[in-house]
Amino acid sequence: MDTKLEHEDAGGGFTTAWEQRKLGELYKPVYEKNDLSFETDKIISVAAMRFNPEAVVSDREYLRTYNVMRVGDIAFEGHSNKEFSHGRFVENVIGDGIVSHIFIVFRPNTSYDLWYWKYAINNERLMRSALVRSTKASTMMHDLVANDFLSESIPVPSLPEQHKIGALFAKLDSLITLHQREDLPPRCALATILSVKNATIITLERWISPWSSLEAPTFPNSYPKSAAARSRLSLAFAVAARHTC
Repeated sequence: MDTKLEHEDAGGGFTTAWEQRKLGELYKPVYEKNDLSFETDKIISVAAMRFNPEAVVSDREYLRTYNVMRVGDIAFEGHSNKEFSHGRFVENVIGDGIVSHIFIVFRPNTSYDLWYWKYAINNERLMRSALVRSTKASTMMHDLVANDFLSESIPVPSLPEQHKIGALFAKLDSLITLHQREDLPPRCALATILSVKNATIITLERWISPWSSLEAPTFPNSYPKSAAARSRLSLAFAVAARHTC
């Protein structure tokens, strides 16, 4: 990914470059153990990012071994697949809870936008280089080397721009959910999400093109169905946000 991302907005929006920031400036590892304030109903499935009501713990005292994961914290899910070649990070957007002790939890060091980082930290294109250099392959998955991860750098927009992009992501999530529930025509849904103009569609197509596995290759006649495809699409929308918000 380019080390300098600078986007111009003829309407007077953000034009500053995204700054290269070390992940150790953005996040710190935390080892907050559960003091039994959290019961089994607050066990989080990191892969799905949901509370797991089916979780079974035979001894309540064992819950003390669980790590606390608060809103905005991230954890590494090391299973690799065709979407995430070296595993992926997942941000907690569902509420404070607990995760197995096998997960290292990282907490934000700086002010941040929850919805921007939900997608950014989970984005294969943005994170792949950092994860290639900070993970070790094992059977069926990758193990994270925390110190190596924290020494890696990624491009980061300013906080006001994070808020603007994050607001678009939240709107996108809400409207895609509405679209799937009400089975609206895809063109109608995308027009609603983006306040689409022809120039914006062209901008999106140009920025989306690097992701060959995107499930919505033709705009505006289809939309992404998988979480991974939605994540990739959302970062492309970030560029369009300067023109549509």
